[in-house]
Amino acid sequence: MWRIINVITAISIAVLGALLGGQFDNRVHILGLVAIIAYAITMDFLIKDLEKSNDSLDSKDAQLNKVQQELTDTNLKLSQILVQSNLSGENRMYLAVSPTGLISCSNPVNLQIIMNAPFSIHPAPDLRLVTKKRWGSLKVDGRSIYPQQYAGGYEYTLLITYSTSFQNNSNKFFVYTVEVEFQTPGVYEFSIEARSTDFTSVISNAFDVA
Repeated sequence: MWRIINVITAISIAVLGALLGGQFDNRVHILGLVAIIAYAITMDFLIKDLEKSNDSLDSKDAQLNKVQQELTDTNLKLSQILVQSNLSGENRMYLAVSPTGLISCSNPVNLQIIMNAPFSIHPAPDLRLVTKKRWGSLKVDGRSIYPQQYAGGYEYTLLITYSTSFQNNSNKFFVYTVEVEFQTPGVYEFSIEARSTDFTSVISNAFDVA
């Protein structure tokens, strides 16, 4: 629409100028008329390119919104699956750790502690990690978490208040990201406890470090 208006306006001005005072047999006037028409055509191409750029941006925005919606839907579906897998009938939160299995010694590994509650929880629970051996290092967002001795082992407290990588979906599905590193090979047993006013959950597992 703007392209058509631009061309019609430029040509109308040129013709109106000629009728009011210009002369079609005057070379200077003819050159002026050609310049105006050329300007209109140039502006037409520029407007066309601008419209294409805007259409491209709109398309990218639409794709981004679609991806974000798909991620949200996936998280909600996963949340429902985790709730359904908690068949104890008690007020317990489902808790899992990823990855599991063999971990390389002296190489930092990002652990994701995934928690799902059957009902909305606010505020999100802090985590309590209890280990039999002291781990080489444990960090949240690059900040080292130091343990306290507890019942012959070690206790790490992960406070949500100081975490920027913490993810919360609808106060039901939570993801805690922790960077850990082990200095010596062996089996590292641990338990993780998440507790709120109405819910509690504890899991126990072990990492095989080689």
